[in-house]
Amino acid sequence: MKIPAARWYQALKERSSRRQFYSKIIEKPKIKQLNDLIEKINNDFDDLRIILVQKNVEEIFTGVLGSYGKISGAPAYLAFVGREDTPYMEEKIGYGGEAVILEATALELGTCWVSGTFKAEAVLADLDLKETEKLYAISPLGYPEENPTISERILKTVISSKKRMDLDKLIINKKDLEEEPEWVKTALKTAHLAPSAVNRQPWRFKLGENSITIQLDTEEKNEERSKNLDCGIAMLHLEVGSLKAGVSGSWKYLEGKEVARFAVE
Repeated sequence: MKIPAARWYQALKERSSRRQFYSKIIEKPKIKQLNDLIEKINNDFDDLRIILVQKNVEEIFTGVLGSYGKISGAPAYLAFVGREDTPYMEEKIGYGGEAVILEATALELGTCWVSGTFKAEAVLADLDLKETEKLYAISPLGYPEENPTISERILKTVISSKKRMDLDKLIINKKDLEEEPEWVKTALKTAHLAPSAVNRQPWRFKLGENSITIQLDTEEKNEERSKNLDCGIAMLHLEVGSLKAGVSGSWKYLEGKEVARFAVE
């Protein structure tokens, strides 16, 4: 997948989770653009399947859904599916799914990562899952209401009460980021903007020679939304930032607490 660094860098700075949408149908050219990207991602990642479903989300999101608030009005949704027995699937879901979400943002569409607190049976009826596949997350997709609703503002205040940690506290082996190369600073600052479940920021960064490793804060499992999925989202943000600074690299998946390492090519 070729990353349009400038386009997605701007999108990730502008994006916020949106829950209230107009019922306006998404134009065919935008649907095609998203589906073309989805096809590339699905081909690039073994056993990952992202699906764009054009269907009103009212029967999927009913009432107030835990930490996500009430979601309504969207004329479509994204489903993020993968084989449970494929290594690093959660990281791939986060990385590939966030790519589609950033492109949707660039197309002026709203989204919101949702895991675990939607009507799974209503989604599964649309997807024709294979025996070994699992639905990891979904996102509403549509034109968000121009201004955040009262409920969205309240929810944002509640989530923001768990304040985003300072970047220097997320770097485990360096004290002065300003001494690092420009690509490292941009990559880390971009990764710092990545969304995570209830703003928990489960990632930590370890700097090496021409490399950055993303690792978990703890190895505790969260059944509602995997920390590894959140780290996959941060992986894409980090790579977008590096490319924006003019430096390309590649990822190597790791084991245990360490999730993946980005090394300059």
